[in-house]
Amino acid sequence: MLRLLRVTGKSTRFRFGRKSRGVKQAAGDLVPVVAACCLVLWLAKARVETLAASDDRPAPKPPAAPPAKPPAKPTGYWAFNDPDMKDATVADRSGHGHHGLIVKATLVAGRMGQGIELDGSGTGFTVTDIPAATHQRSVSLWFRKRAGGVRRLIHFDAWNQVGFSNDALFVHTGRVGRADFNLPMAAVPIEPDRWTHLVVTWDATRQRDHVKVYLDGRLTLQATLDASAGRPLKNSTLRIGHDGQEGENAQRFIGVVDEVAVYDTALTEQQVREYVQRIVRSAGGKLPAAVPRRVISQSRSTKPFVINEKYRGPRKLIRVGSELGSRLLDSGSMAAADLPAKVKAWQQTGFDGMVFSIASHQRNKPAGYWNMTGQWWNLTRRDYSEFTAEIAAFRAVSHWGRLTDNFLWSSMAVWQDGGPSRCQDWFRDDDWDILLDNIALQTRVARESGFRGILLDTEQYVGHHARGTWHLPFNYAVYAEESDQRSGEQPLRRFDEVAAQVRRRGQQYGRTVSRVFPGVRLFVIPGLYELVPRDARLEECEYGLYPAFLDGLLSGLDRDAMVIGGNEMTYDKTRQRDLARIRHRYDEAVQQRCSVAATRRPQVTFAAGIWADAGGSWSDVDVEQNARPPREHRLAVRNAFQVSGEYAWLYGEKSFFLRSTPTRLMREYFQANRAAHPLFRQH
Repeated sequence: MLRLLRVTGKSTRFRFGRKSRGVKQAAGDLVPVVAACCLVLWLAKARVETLAASDDRPAPKPPAAPPAKPPAKPTGYWAFNDPDMKDATVADRSGHGHHGLIVKATLVAGRMGQGIELDGSGTGFTVTDIPAATHQRSVSLWFRKRAGGVRRLIHFDAWNQVGFSNDALFVHTGRVGRADFNLPMAAVPIEPDRWTHLVVTWDATRQRDHVKVYLDGRLTLQATLDASAGRPLKNSTLRIGHDGQEGENAQRFIGVVDEVAVYDTALTEQQVREYVQRIVRSAGGKLPAAVPRRVISQSRSTKPFVINEKYRGPRKLIRVGSELGSRLLDSGSMAAADLPAKVKAWQQTGFDGMVFSIASHQRNKPAGYWNMTGQWWNLTRRDYSEFTAEIAAFRAVSHWGRLTDNFLWSSMAVWQDGGPSRCQDWFRDDDWDILLDNIALQTRVARESGFRGILLDTEQYVGHHARGTWHLPFNYAVYAEESDQRSGEQPLRRFDEVAAQVRRRGQQYGRTVSRVFPGVRLFVIPGLYELVPRDARLEECEYGLYPAFLDGLLSGLDRDAMVIGGNEMTYDKTRQRDLARIRHRYDEAVQQRCSVAATRRPQVTFAAGIWADAGGSWSDVDVEQNARPPREHRLAVRNAFQVSGEYAWLYGEKSFFLRSTPTRLMREYFQANRAAHPLFRQH
């Protein structure tokens, strides 16, 4: 029968029930069922608004959600329900006092009671005092993903993250303070806007399967990470929905999160599945279909990768790092430094070349100095007179010795001193008139300084000062999302139209540098075609326009020029097999994405990069603080040479590799460079 509900507003609502409990009239008198039914029909026709209005009892509240009872005994547990909330603080239900903080989140219906909705605009949840230095850890939560792209869901530190890339789950994990932090990528598609339960476990005590991922109670991914065995996880801050980065381009999660729990143990599959089944039984719903299990192993294998490298000339080791500016030289510019003396000391390091940053000596600058690394792509036209002192300093070095292959650093991200500036627009010819003049000048400076070429950093850095429609120059997806709000100047352009324009600009760049410096070497980081995921739709990728730029660049260069793909995916790798896997991916990407004539492809080569101070830790005297001890460093460099073409390279941010008075430990690293170098080994 029909059960009459409270009438609110101008419409009358009805609900079907299994059993008849009778109908109460406005005056409270009981009437026959037949009369009530007739009355109901009459009300529906006449839109009577006052029936049952005298029933002033409060509407019944929905029953409280049963407690979630997470598996085992968590170190921290946050349910986001009303009793746990005080302003932006979320109480820790585990009893350990690890209270969390919400930033700009909205309380909404969760999987159990309430959850928090994150819209990507500076929202997230943070706990800063999770106990650190454990060999085991688990994170459990429920989530509903409502937006694709690159998003961070769980973040402990730079090397222990879970998130999404092109709508697939990924796990980025490893050991902090040591190298070889590994990046297993789990191409596991996640259905949008559906509650999904996730557990990720890290277990450094195991001999294999150090990382496991459970989706909806089922083991979906496991990874054997040899480098993680026996190494504690050094992290204490848990971030949900963000990675701590500021700015509009931070890769924040968009969706709903609920029932977050952290453990100092590695949960078992049985514990996870029993918990999910309990939630499903108590809160309703059913488990989704099983996700196919994927196993990623970085342990030893007898199946080799074939390295398709035909280069037979001399191999070279290049030093790339931020310390090649004023910190290393103890001065504001090359002109003010005793460069010949430093070059003499650098002869003992095992390097064949350096990547330098130079200064601009502008008369209207009080300090007389601008670091030009991120200024060549600024929309300020530069003048040759700014760099004559720097050129003279390099030309004053009469004996470079082994340092034959030096490069001048240029970043497409504009790091503007003194405030924001507008970045280049692919479609503004006025912008590119300035840029091409600056690029020609930069190439002239490199040639006259005796350099081998230009290091072009094409990374789309988050947080740089440039603003504009193309602040991420190769990301069409962001452009499409933000075009109306950012430009207001033009309608949204189709991907193929933009790609054609980007290719044209790349060709202009290539022609410019070849005109000024025939046979130039372009050392491009963080990589080439391999930055685009396999089988991904370019218009949805972070670097979707990048292949078009590279194709144009290759077509514009002269036949003697070279493009050296400085690959950053090799940063943490030590073993030959791990490096070869990345080299194999590069070879496939060139074949798949490069659309220039096959005769041009020999002008593109692979260069494996090794990060000397991976994890951000470095000591000149305490080897335990460094990513690799000298022995592992030697092995990493040697194996990098084996998968590279003409060049391998070493990157560092805090290592201060090139101080004039190295410590005993530093000399051990220099000896490791020489021992790994093919030319040194031949002698």
